[in-house]
Amino acid sequence: MAISLDDIHNGADDNASGTANVIELARRLARARAPTSRRVVFIVGGFPGEERGLLGVGHYYSNTLYPLSRIP
Repeated sequence: MAISLDDIHNGADDNASGTANVIELARRLARARAPTSRRVVFIVGGFPGEERGLLGVGHYYSNTLYPLSRIP
């Protein structure tokens, strides 16, 4: 079965590729020689439920690990 670049691959194209990028960024920051000047929070799995009205980001906003006033 041939896969076309025009095919839609729900989940694979956005969820998996986005998660892979977050993991790679975390890996690179962990190996960096100098610390970042800001705190970096990684949310593994991203924000699910965006198709239904930003449910995941709404939950994070209501339950942040750090006060919103300290998140630029």
